[in-house]
Amino acid sequence: MIRDDDVPVSASVGDTIIDEHVAVSTATGVNGARKVLSLGRGAASDQTVALARQIAAKLGASVGVSRPLTDRDDFSVEQQIGQSGNTIAPELLINVGISGATQYLVGIDQSKLIISVNRDANAPIMAQSDYVYVGDADAFLKSLAKRLGIN
Repeated sequence: MIRDDDVPVSASVGDTIIDEHVAVSTATGVNGARKVLSLGRGAASDQTVALARQIAAKLGASVGVSRPLTDRDDFSVEQQIGQSGNTIAPELLINVGISGATQYLVGIDQSKLIISVNRDANAPIMAQSDYVYVGDADAFLKSLAKRLGIN
């Protein structure tokens, strides 16, 4: 949800406002989310992440990540899924570019419907998924975006 607010900024006598900048956190936690689009190393390029965020917004989903993606500045521990992150139980979980390390699989065990995308048909995540797509993460996301009307 995006909300416009007027926030009064004033300086006390003797203070000088040099610059005004509103800081908005891009982090959206995954705890309690009904839908989650989760990204792993196979979906870590800036272009892929940007498209995934658009798709998540269109689906009303939170963006989650596997542990390696928390090294990026635009993801936080609040978005990390797995044993050392968050255990989630969404109605829908779409995993993109996640191989499925044991620590991650523990964190998604209670998810209702799991869709996973990975180039490796034998990746551990595939065995825990209800539906799988064996192929490139970028190609999958571009096709999904097109179907959702995202240019």
